[in-house]
Amino acid sequence: MPEPPLVSVPSSPLDFLSSPCWACDSNGRLIFANRALHALLGADVLTFDVVRDALHPDDRAPTLDALSAGRERREHVEQEARLRSASGEYRWHCIQSDPGLWEGRAVIFCVMHDIDALKGTEAALKESETRLRTALDGARLGLWEYEPASGREAWFGVQRELFGVSDVGDVHAIEDFYRLVHPDDIASVRAHEKAAMAGDVPFDIEFRVVRADGLVRWLRGVGQVERDETNTPTRLIGINYDVTERKEAEARLALLAHAGEVLSADLDVNATLERLADLAVPQLGDWCAVYVPRPDGTLRPLAFAHQDEGQKRLAARYFAAFPTRQDGAGAVARTFNDASPMVVPIITDEMLDAAPLPEEQRTLLRAFGLRSSLTVPLVLRGRVLGVLSLTRASSASPYGPSDVSFALELGRRAALALENARLYDEARSYGEQLERRVKERTHELDARNAALEAFAELSRDLTLERDPVALVGRAQEILVSLLPNGVSTYYERDGSRWRLKSHRGTFHNPELLPALSRGLPLGNTPNVDRPFESRTPFYQDVYDPDTARVVREHLTNVGSTASLPVLVGDDVRGVLIVGVYERRPWSAAERALLETAVRALGIALTRSAAVSALQAEREALAKRTVDLERANRDLEQFAYIASHDLQAPLRAATSFAGLLEREYGERLDARGQTFLNHIVEGGQHMKRLVDDLLAFSRLGTTMRPPKPVAASAAVELARRRLRAEFEVSGALLTFGDLPTVLADEDQLALLFEHLLSNAVKFHRRHVPPRVSITVERDGDCWCFHVADNGLGIEPRYFEKIFQIFQRLHPASRYEGTGVGLAIAKKIVERHGGRITVESRPGEGSTFSFTLPAPPAP
Repeated sequence: MPEPPLVSVPSSPLDFLSSPCWACDSNGRLIFANRALHALLGADVLTFDVVRDALHPDDRAPTLDALSAGRERREHVEQEARLRSASGEYRWHCIQSDPGLWEGRAVIFCVMHDIDALKGTEAALKESETRLRTALDGARLGLWEYEPASGREAWFGVQRELFGVSDVGDVHAIEDFYRLVHPDDIASVRAHEKAAMAGDVPFDIEFRVVRADGLVRWLRGVGQVERDETNTPTRLIGINYDVTERKEAEARLALLAHAGEVLSADLDVNATLERLADLAVPQLGDWCAVYVPRPDGTLRPLAFAHQDEGQKRLAARYFAAFPTRQDGAGAVARTFNDASPMVVPIITDEMLDAAPLPEEQRTLLRAFGLRSSLTVPLVLRGRVLGVLSLTRASSASPYGPSDVSFALELGRRAALALENARLYDEARSYGEQLERRVKERTHELDARNAALEAFAELSRDLTLERDPVALVGRAQEILVSLLPNGVSTYYERDGSRWRLKSHRGTFHNPELLPALSRGLPLGNTPNVDRPFESRTPFYQDVYDPDTARVVREHLTNVGSTASLPVLVGDDVRGVLIVGVYERRPWSAAERALLETAVRALGIALTRSAAVSALQAEREALAKRTVDLERANRDLEQFAYIASHDLQAPLRAATSFAGLLEREYGERLDARGQTFLNHIVEGGQHMKRLVDDLLAFSRLGTTMRPPKPVAASAAVELARRRLRAEFEVSGALLTFGDLPTVLADEDQLALLFEHLLSNAVKFHRRHVPPRVSITVERDGDCWCFHVADNGLGIEPRYFEKIFQIFQRLHPASRYEGTGVGLAIAKKIVERHGGRITVESRPGEGSTFSFTLPAPPAP
């Protein structure tokens, strides 16, 4: 059976609500709809089908389902949906339904509120959040906020990825964060947080976290404490980013330095190898064994280490039962014979099952829990002295290329230490000459260790320095210290030349540095051009002078060079060159060292540029804010002083002009009368300008505390003040019931006076001015619309007309001072509102402004 049509019920109080509302019975039939709903949908006759069809197709089903569920459960429901108005436009509404009674029947009352502007704001906010999130994710920065009062912390960006967890909410208790911090670092993080809150130190700390997969990562946290007016901390905001690679690089460099000290501390071969194994566990692996060749054709593990004594006993049993042969097929034997490293990134149970091993050996290997292995040769002067074997167990990360480079360098140092031990043994037999050779090698090793210790501090130094040239110079100092008899230069592009920006080391040829300082030709200097264009290092084991033809006559004593591009972000900033005064190949360890240093330098330069740009932007913004505030104060003060001081001479001039007209007017000829009229009219215009200036300057000082004011009374007062203008122009003003607003009564009347005066003044020829005032609710405010049928305004002048002294028409056509709309704008903004204009030339203008509504009683 079709639903009968429904018209509004005038006798119902709900019919006069400004918000659309309706009521449905238990069968979902529409039994009431107020006037606002009729107006919104543009229908004189309503049925529920009309309301349903007005819903946006994408919102129709979820909205009807929600209302139906609320009706069945007799509970409050809120649903957001787009509704098509009589104009055909879809707008967002919030539909609220509640159970109730209508003439004794159980019904569901529904009320709608227009939230289209709010949805637009939400969309803009989401877009802004998306851009911020993209920036944070791209920079691998995790953003966080912590409120001490609530003990809650919020995470944004890649925070979960940094901590390796998925079960921590966006907002959580601070203790959820501390549960992820490494147990050994919790106390220091808490203490640092407390000190930062107290204002003793800035919040900047590095700490470890234990990820859900068991991996330990290093993070750096940098934050800013926000305080209230009592200096009480209210919030701590900061970022986290992963510094594991840097910390591992520092630890490895420190380990190399420490290894040199330890390995050179004892010249006993067995003690040296045992120290080497102990050094490697647990930083490089869970297991470490050092194999040396034996006359019986085996490779004997002369030293092995593990943190668990039970595992060490199990290893001793394994080595005794299953010796490694030099001609075997295993990783240790192959590394020994090929003199090259071997990596097994992942050791699986399937690999153990497939290996041709006795079952007892396979069982023992499973008991070790091996997951990844790395073997490197201990080589000295082309001779393999042994094999360093490293193994990781359980969930540790697999070995990779960086581990290989580091293990090779450690192996080289171990081989050198073994050689030193051998030389020491020979020295006891061959006398003081051989003993001096051992001491020389020991001193060389100590010097390298000292240089490596300095390089281990490079990463920390680079994070503290902000000057780009100083950053480059610090990196060069470390590199030159690692390469005896070496020099370093750094170049950046400058037009068509390479400019020398920094240099370190001793230049043997005194003419070389002045020549380099004059610049090198771009595109004709391969030693600089090639790494810049290819973005990869360029090593010359035997230096070719033609790669820098302009200065080749000054480079005859250079033996080898290494040219490396310095990347800042995705761009090559410059080229760093290291040279030595001897011809020799660059070893893999030296290449890794140079490339690591340049990579660290690039990261530091990137951070320095970002910090400098951010600081400059903040300073510029702060300066602009101060300048604008000062300019505004000066403008108001100038307007007040100028208008106040001009009143006395202006009064005298107009008074004497009037006296002159009264006493001598009849004696003046027509030309004299014209001049006198100019004086009077100019004085009157000047008086209006001074009065408007004085009114504008006083707005900021004379505003009384806002109170409820009837807007209609303010409009009537303004109309009385403009009675003469209305009568002369034949203007007609219409307005209905206007609400009460929170305002300064005098300033509200002045606001309407200027808007109405503007509407009457700028009317079209032969068209009497027609002005209407309408109003609508806008959240906590009332929005007024003052519309006229006047000249209209081009859109490009919408902002200009609110600026003081800005006029669109010459004073000869329309009198005025150009201050009225500036006063109107300042009054609205003083009340916390906003004012805008919409207009089309030849059709009129509508000025809209908002004023706060009084709070509900």
